[in-house]
Amino acid sequence: MMLDLRQIQYFACLYEQRSVTRAARSLNVVQPALSMQISRLEKRLGINLFERTARGMIPTAAGDAMYRLYLPVLLDLKHANQQVMELSGKVLGKIAVGIIPSITNSVLADVLRRYGAKYPDVEIRIDEAYSGTLIDWVMAGDLDFAIVNSARRRLGVVAQPLINEELVFVERGRSKGILPPIPFARLKDHALVLPSRRHGIRSIVDSAAEQLGIEITPQVEIDALSPTLRLVAESALTTVLPAIVARKSTTELPLQTRRIIEPTLKRQLVYVYRAQRPLSRVVTAFIDVLTEELKRGAVEPAAPKRISKRPR
Repeated sequence: MMLDLRQIQYFACLYEQRSVTRAARSLNVVQPALSMQISRLEKRLGINLFERTARGMIPTAAGDAMYRLYLPVLLDLKHANQQVMELSGKVLGKIAVGIIPSITNSVLADVLRRYGAKYPDVEIRIDEAYSGTLIDWVMAGDLDFAIVNSARRRLGVVAQPLINEELVFVERGRSKGILPPIPFARLKDHALVLPSRRHGIRSIVDSAAEQLGIEITPQVEIDALSPTLRLVAESALTTVLPAIVARKSTTELPLQTRRIIEPTLKRQLVYVYRAQRPLSRVVTAFIDVLTEELKRGAVEPAAPKRISKRPR
C-alpha cells in the first residue's frame, strides 16, 4: 500500500505544529482541506494518529512512530529538491540552523545581514541551544546543521572545524589600551560568574583547573549570556568568555578584557551534520559567511600607537 505523499507532508506538518490552524497556515491550505486529508490518511491506515483535545492535536503512539519513520524520507526529498533547483543556478530554499548562544550574541546578526543580502530567496530558521542538544536535533533530522563547541564523535554525524578561539578574562572597566595578561591560577582570587557544568566554556575552565591542581569555584552560576555580561558590568564579579563575544561586549558595556595565560584557554568551534545527507549549496554558503565573520571577530585589535612629542 503506497501512501499519498501530500498526506504524509500534511501529517508531518500537523505533527510538528500540534494545531490545525497553524499547520494549515504553514502549508498555505484551508483548515477543512487539511483535516480531510488527515482523516483520509487515518482511515486508510486504520489507526488514529492524533487525539483531538482542547489543547490541540496530540499525537498518539502510532503518530509518534509514523513521524519517526517518515521524517528521514521527507528530509531526503527536501534535500533532493534543493539539489535539483541548484542545477538551474537558482539559490533558494529553506535551511534550519542550530547555533550555540555565544555565536547568537556575537556575529549572528552580521551573518544574517550579509547572507540575506546575497541570497534573499532563502528562508532561514535559527534554533539556539547548548551543543549536546543541537547535536541531538541534527541526528533527529530537525536541523540541517549546527554550530557547536568541539564535541565527542557520534555515529552518523560529521564534524568539521570552523575556528579555534581563545577564552579571555572579562571585568568591569574602560581600558583604552591592551591590559597585561592574567595567569590562569589567579582566577581563583577573583569573584567569578560562570556557566553551569553542562556548558562548554565551564568544561574548559574546569579541565584547566584540574590540570593545575587548583579549584575554581564561581560565586554565581548563570548559563544565559546577557545577564552574565550585565552583572559583570555592574558589579565586582568577573567572568571568562570567548574572545569574539567579549570584544563585541566591550563596545556596548563598561567592560575590559585580558588574555589568560599559563595555560591559554581555547575552544574549537565546529559544524556538524548528518553523514548521509551532504550539505546543499545554500548551507555551505551560510557556513562560508559565518566563518568569515568569526575570523574577522577573532582578530585582536592592535595596540594604539604612542605619538612622541618633540620639545619646541
